[in-house]
Amino acid sequence: MAANIRAQRRSFFIFSKKAKNSSFANLKLPLIGRVHMFLRLILIICLFGGHVAVSPAWAEGYDVERRLLRMDAAGASDIYAALTSQDWELVKDFGVHGYDDGIYWLHLTIRSTVSGQQRLVVRNLYSLHDSVDFYLYKDQTFLQHWPMGDTRKDPGWVFPDKNFAIPLDLEGNTERQVYIRIEGINSKMLKTSVITYIEMQESIHWSRLIFGAIYGIMLVMALYNLIIGFFARDSAYVLYAFQVAFFCFFIMTINGDGRYYLWRDYADFNRYAIQAFGVLYVFFIILFPWYLLKLNRYVPNVKYFFYFLGLVELCFAVSVLTLPYDISMRVAVAVSMLLSPILLGLGLYLMYRKVPIAGIYTFAWSFYLVGATLVGLAAANIVEMNVFTLNGGAVGGIIEQVLLSIALAKRIHIARKEKFFALQHAADSEHEAAHQKRIFQELFERAPVGIVTLSHLGEVTSMNPKCCELFEFENHAQANDSDIPFNKRFSTGKQIRVSTLLKGHITDHETVITTQKNEQKHCTVTLIRQSDYGETVYEGYITDISERKKTQNILLAMEEDRISSLEQLVTGVAHEINTPLGINLTSISFARGELDNIHTKFNAGNITKGALEEYIESSSGAFGLMEKSLKQISTLVSRFKEVSFKHVAPEKQNIKLKKYILFICKEMLADKPEVAFQLDMKSDESLNVYPDLFDIILKQLIENSLVHGFLHTNQGKISLYLCTEHDRIIMEYRDDGPGVDKLLETQIFNPFVTSNRGHADHSGLGLYRIHNLVTQVLKGRIQLLDDTGFAIRIEFDI
Repeated sequence: MAANIRAQRRSFFIFSKKAKNSSFANLKLPLIGRVHMFLRLILIICLFGGHVAVSPAWAEGYDVERRLLRMDAAGASDIYAALTSQDWELVKDFGVHGYDDGIYWLHLTIRSTVSGQQRLVVRNLYSLHDSVDFYLYKDQTFLQHWPMGDTRKDPGWVFPDKNFAIPLDLEGNTERQVYIRIEGINSKMLKTSVITYIEMQESIHWSRLIFGAIYGIMLVMALYNLIIGFFARDSAYVLYAFQVAFFCFFIMTINGDGRYYLWRDYADFNRYAIQAFGVLYVFFIILFPWYLLKLNRYVPNVKYFFYFLGLVELCFAVSVLTLPYDISMRVAVAVSMLLSPILLGLGLYLMYRKVPIAGIYTFAWSFYLVGATLVGLAAANIVEMNVFTLNGGAVGGIIEQVLLSIALAKRIHIARKEKFFALQHAADSEHEAAHQKRIFQELFERAPVGIVTLSHLGEVTSMNPKCCELFEFENHAQANDSDIPFNKRFSTGKQIRVSTLLKGHITDHETVITTQKNEQKHCTVTLIRQSDYGETVYEGYITDISERKKTQNILLAMEEDRISSLEQLVTGVAHEINTPLGINLTSISFARGELDNIHTKFNAGNITKGALEEYIESSSGAFGLMEKSLKQISTLVSRFKEVSFKHVAPEKQNIKLKKYILFICKEMLADKPEVAFQLDMKSDESLNVYPDLFDIILKQLIENSLVHGFLHTNQGKISLYLCTEHDRIIMEYRDDGPGVDKLLETQIFNPFVTSNRGHADHSGLGLYRIHNLVTQVLKGRIQLLDDTGFAIRIEFDI
């Protein structure tokens, strides 16, 4: 046994060393949490030390022979029946016999192996037996009877200890017979030993010291967490305190401390204490993890699983109140073995879901699961009964409570971190809000549109600088102090108000505002109704569109001019073509009449040579007139086609421009020697230009001068000024003719505008053609100069 004690102490040392190196020892807990964790480690040491201390070694001055007898409860089971029974069995240890309702007799023959007298103690470890009767015999002579038992009002303790024990004075070289009758409906754990009186006293001393320390530390832990729970208003700490307290009572009931110290005179209560405390302990076991792990936040759907556990707990409580004691005890063991793996599986699932502290919770439950399983198996006589299996549930449960307390300490650390991060997030949010406020204020101040907010009464509460600029206010207060109410400054104020009241907003509504200086401005208004802390306010955006309106008016005027030009173009085409077409129609009608007349004479047979010659002569004149009109129409169409340059694809060439211009003018004025031409061009360098376009422009201008400028005279002068500035050609063309009529100056570049209307070659498309070429192809400018005669200026990029 001494070797067993040393092995147990060595195992505990190894366990403590592993626990020290584990991840739980390295948790970053607050200082007070570390202190309490140290106390919890002392609790574990006390627990294991207690198990060793209450299991002393055998003395060497005596031998013990053990015999075991089982009797049915229905038959005779008194001391006489036991003495006369032939069914005694020699055993090494009385062992564990599960939940057996039979009556067991233990026979110990204690022989002295020394010559001196010894003071011994025969002890049966507390095991919730209903009755334990000790009978002492010497040489078949009855000496004394000690009636004891858990269900007796006076359990009959001889020693000041919770275990059932009797004194035994053993003289040298003699022997004593001790018969122990054990009756009960609990598990038959027949742990009986013979020890010396001194060992008994030491066992009592160490049992009180160590278990007192265990209970004290556990109750201090419960009280400490209860106080924290009340002050922190956290249910997890309160539930843990009750769980530890009821676990403490549960353990005290199992090992007999409760019966001996707390309810010594209440045997009936002791009969149901283990079930009652077990029900309460299981209740808090189920309820505690919900608040410890904050499952409603991380995995709210697991609540249905806890509903199932609550149903199991309810059935457990009902069984304790209604079923017989032995059956309810079996139900209690079954519930314990059912809940332990279920809660362990829950912990593993929560670890998978990465719920905080789930790892510590699962680790704690693994200890209790192992301990409860060992107790259940030992109670059912499946595994051997020893110090660990006997106290497995208590050891596992105490380690579980210690680890759960560590989890609570870790929870404090996590809560502090969460609070720190929450405060940091709040500070960051406040900083971000301030930053966003500054940005909004800058946007409000620098917004290119007017922003105004109005109360539900229509009073201006704020107005950005752009809005003040639009209305010519010095500040937003002036809008309320003005003689004209703010909502009256909109030409469509009534429509804006009605639309906002009905729809809650009006968007991009065009209106005219009246400024503080009574000026009119075109604006668009967007007004939105909002609710600010239960009060209705209006937020408006006003955009000045005066420039856009001006542009629209210009575009409208240009569109009108385009339509007018198009009408003029259509009218000009119709007018120019209408005359030759009318001549053709008249000629065709005349020719048809002459043909009908000669045909009538031919049918009558009175056609003459003179009539035939007259027909031929008139038809020839008619066809000649039609041919001339068709040629006039063809010429007009060709000229009209030349007006469009979309089909023109000019190519640039590097040429001597001065020489090229002189060649064109010489060609155009070859048969007009009386018309002089003067070129003013200083540079004679080569330029990269469009020669074909120069040809068209110069020939059209010279033709225009010959047709219109020198119509009634044979003499005239044409001058051309040409220079280059910043890669741009500037050309000014003049003739000394009568110039352009004042009435035609504004329409000179329109189609069919001419001062010589009616002439087939004077269709009025020449300057229109030059205008299109300069503006559309060369992307330049052309303008009529205010000068004597005809003068025009053309500019375009090289």
